[in-house]
Order: sequence, then structure tokens, then C-alpha cells
Amino acid sequence: MIVTDQYEPMVGGVPTVTKDLARGLSSRGHTVAVVAPGTSPRGAAARPVTARGVAGPDDWPAEGEPGWVGHDFPGSVRWPWYEGQRLGLMGKRSAAELMDRFAPDVVHLHSPLTLGAAARAAARGRVPVVYTNHYLPLNVWPAAARGP
Repeated sequence: MIVTDQYEPMVGGVPTVTKDLARGLSSRGHTVAVVAPGTSPRGAAARPVTARGVAGPDDWPAEGEPGWVGHDFPGSVRWPWYEGQRLGLMGKRSAAELMDRFAPDVVHLHSPLTLGAAARAAARGRVPVVYTNHYLPLNVWPAAARGP
């Protein structure tokens, strides 16, 4: 399971890394779930994709089968200090339900923000967690210093 607070349609390094990681793992036969903010407070329906990108239903491996990549897009709100950034809305219960539904072997977090924190808490004691840090305080400070 890959959990990120930055994903398509946002453009940037983190969305590129997480998308490529999911597709790379899928192309090697791994089953992958990506959890990323939806584009609205209501979120969006999960959508399966293949290693080649979004595909028709006939091309999709069955959920949980090798090569399957599922996306879960919980609701989100706009982050006022970073253009295009959304903060995912996922509570403890929703995160635990997501862990139960997908039953990952490992959770790979790509940010310490809302979705990363919820997934980390839900995975604790259940499944190993790996964290890749893409954030440095100097990267955030200029945007935060400008204010709303």
C-alpha cells in the first residue's frame, strides 16, 4: 500500500515518484493499493488501473491479483499555502477499514501529513511501515511565510 498526500492530477516530484512506484511494482506482479487525496471534500470512487495506466474492465486483473493497482481517493480540502495541494480527510476508523479491506504486506508512506498520519496509526502493530521523506522544512517555509 502506497499512501501519499500528493498524487495526480497534482504535478510534481512526489506524484511522479508514487505513480511510477505503483506502476513498477504492478508490472512486476505485485498487487498495489494507492491512497491519495481526492479532488473534493467527498473524495472519489476507487479505480483500478494496470501497469500501462487506466484500462478497460476487460484488461483489469481481479482485485488482489498480481498486477492489480487500486486507487482510493478519500475526500480532501485545499491547502491554502501550496497551490494544487490537497489535504486528505481520513479518520482512524476509515484508515483501519482500509487496512482491513486491502490487508497490505507493507505500508509505504510518502508524507507525514493527514493521510500518512492516519495510515501510520492504522498500520501500527499490524503491518510494517516504511517512510520516504520528500519534505524539508526549507521547502515548506517560503510558502508558509507568505501567509494566506
